Amino acid sequence: MVIADLGCGEGRYCDFFKDYASKLYCVDIDEAAIEEVRRRFGNYGNVTILNEDITHTSIPSGSVDLVFMSNVFHDVDDKEAAVKEISRILKPGGRLLIIEFKENVLFGPPFKLSPEEVEEYFSGAGFVREGYAEVSPYHYMLILKKMR
Repeated sequence: MVIADLGCGEGRYCDFFKDYASKLYCVDIDEAAIEEVRRRFGNYGNVTILNEDITHTSIPSGSVDLVFMSNVFHDVDDKEAAVKEISRILKPGGRLLIIEFKENVLFGPPFKLSPEEVEEYFSGAGFVREGYAEVSPYHYMLILKKMR
């Protein structure tokens, strides 16, 4: 399975995905975070580390089975560009797994998105909801499937 962790930060989830992916893209625009990812995972042959904006990556079109974003989407300025890029890199039938803060929690970012708001961004690009779970008292996980 080819996985892209968009907005990977210092690689918390890259550490998990590296053991399951045939190819793992760890992508973040923050140079200091990417340097930490390089230090920790640069020697793994299946890990590709990209210091890029998630709205415009060098990941080949239609090459990814799973896109993962944790506490990232709410922070993206151009959400439509992010949706377009995710749609571009995902294979038809590929999945997007997004973890975000619940709206009613008192901490976290000041701007939070409901699952329905996230889903609305992706529905016009041919994504449908495949799953939802509350993964902590503070976070939800939304699974969207690319249909076309």
